[in-house]
Amino acid sequence: MRYLLSFLIIALSNTFSFSQTTFEIKQLGTQYTQEEITQTFSGADFCGAYFVAKRNSIQLNDGAVVELKSQSELESSGITMAPSCFLQDQEVYHTATWSISNGHLMKAAATQLSPSEMKLKVIHQ
Repeated sequence: MRYLLSFLIIALSNTFSFSQTTFEIKQLGTQYTQEEITQTFSGADFCGAYFVAKRNSIQLNDGAVVELKSQSELESSGITMAPSCFLQDQEVYHTATWSISNGHLMKAAATQLSPSEMKLKVIHQ
């Protein structure tokens, strides 16, 4: 009985902690594990990359897909951020090549972008 109770407590705490994240892994790729993606994204600062009402989809170089939750989803789960962390839904968040290296999230901008778009990429890292 004590083991069952311990298991339930651990299961509920894991469920609660995952519900408090600012992102959701939608698909795993070929290179990174779920744990590696979770740890890396949990430590990354995505202020300026969240949308107000829709999710921002980020694709890693191995095919993994991670979605940043919207402002409305974050607020409904009790997570608040500065208003400057959110983009209006009609704004363009330019795609990039994302990868994980030594526990750090790396973002490489496309070389065809105009100088102003490249500056935007640097600001949003």
